[in-house]
Amino acid sequence: LELGGRYEWQEILQRELTAGLLPYNTQFLHEPISYQSYTFSSALSVDVSDQHRLVFGLNSAQRVPEIQELLSLGPHLATRSYDIGLLLFNSQLNDSPPEAERFQGVDLRWEWQGDIGDMSSAVFYTEVDDFIYQKKRTINGLFDTSDNVFRNACVRLEECIAVFDYQQHDATLTGYEWQWTLPPIDVRGGEFQIELFADHVRGRLTGSDDLPRMPPARRGLGVQWGNGLFYSELRYNFVGAQKNIGDNEAQTNAYKLFNAYASYIYHIDGPYHQEMIIFLQMKNLLNEDIRKSTSFLRNFTPEPGREIVFGVRYQF
Repeated sequence: LELGGRYEWQEILQRELTAGLLPYNTQFLHEPISYQSYTFSSALSVDVSDQHRLVFGLNSAQRVPEIQELLSLGPHLATRSYDIGLLLFNSQLNDSPPEAERFQGVDLRWEWQGDIGDMSSAVFYTEVDDFIYQKKRTINGLFDTSDNVFRNACVRLEECIAVFDYQQHDATLTGYEWQWTLPPIDVRGGEFQIELFADHVRGRLTGSDDLPRMPPARRGLGVQWGNGLFYSELRYNFVGAQKNIGDNEAQTNAYKLFNAYASYIYHIDGPYHQEMIIFLQMKNLLNEDIRKSTSFLRNFTPEPGREIVFGVRYQF
């Protein structure tokens, strides 16, 4: 049996006025806000047999809103979004400060060790009070960066960015993960190992729709070989389509991601411990059109295509 806990007190003090909120260029200065948060976790491990183990976990935790979640106001060009923080969004609805998120969850893990490797699988269920997320606006949902005005539609989309409000809503998170690591095999003086894995998480607003920008189901295979000086790895992921989308979001298609990596360590003689690492890194070798469901930019640009990087790193 394992137990853990933590208590934290935090005060947020705004010292300067926010940027002006259009169309009236309104500025905000909020009173200091203090938060008290805690974290508690417990885990009970039971050895069912020499090979099988069950781990049952309970946890309860709070998370204080981050500064950007409270006070964001303005364009964020890296995500092509105009962000409005919780304090500013709430000020348009009521004067009460945002609540800290509260997580209460349970998880069950099964671990197995045998002649064909190590295997583990887990399922979890978490209820979240006052979950913080960014929701895309439907009215005046675009901000024209050239004219500095909010619009319902834009003639030139490259000059407009979507408007997102930080909001709070109760939510539930459910999911699973599975991993199987086969025993290492001696191949040409090195250790060869294979790993299989899969995972998935589903997030839903209580009594409402799916959470935005959630990752889809994933499964894959990893192969590694190393002998202390030379190391190589191949990794293949199949990422499913994401059809459980939030409001005003587009679905994303499934894709295959194949990456490779190899490195060699060359030790340099001398009075100091010196070594040179030569590496080759290759990403998205299949040159797939990848649009991640977790990305704000998936409708504008895909992830990078085939990428090959060769490098040398010197350490002493």
